[in-house]
Amino acid sequence: MSSSRDIYQQFVHILSLFMVVVYLAMGMVFLFYGDFYPILNGALRYILGILLIIYAVYRGYRIIKSKKNELK
Repeated sequence: MSSSRDIYQQFVHILSLFMVVVYLAMGMVFLFYGDFYPILNGALRYILGILLIIYAVYRGYRIIKSKKNELK
């Protein structure tokens, strides 16, 4: 039982890290590529990009914090 739980936790950790990378990439795309989603005007595109990057940093911090708590 313990082995399957460890595998599950490792999978969730890797998926969380992958999502942080996705959020960072999407934030960068919204900031630097205006033609990516032309429906958004300039200000809204920048706000969305910045929010995605902030959320990615927050998620990354939470992942690191939870991993440190697991190791204790």
